[in-house]
Amino acid sequence: MRKFAALLALLALTACQADTTTDAGTDADTADTGDLPGAGVTIRSANTDWLEEQFTTEIVNIGLAELGYELEDIRQVDYAALHVSVAN
Repeated sequence: MRKFAALLALLALTACQADTTTDAGTDADTADTGDLPGAGVTIRSANTDWLEEQFTTEIVNIGLAELGYELEDIRQVDYAALHVSVAN
């Protein structure tokens, strides 16, 4: 079970992309976001069709959303695609 939780955490952080459409360095931008670590970063999470993994992914996504990350819909994929995603 620990391996699955670690894999989900890695997957959530693997697909992070910085948003380059905002002006970095302006004081107004940092005041609006509250200096959250995930401000302007979009995450794409994925899991398999196992119920335990879906539950863990939802919990991780709630925490990431609280940190300011923008979340896309969760995708269900097989393990081969998850391993390739983590490797990339």
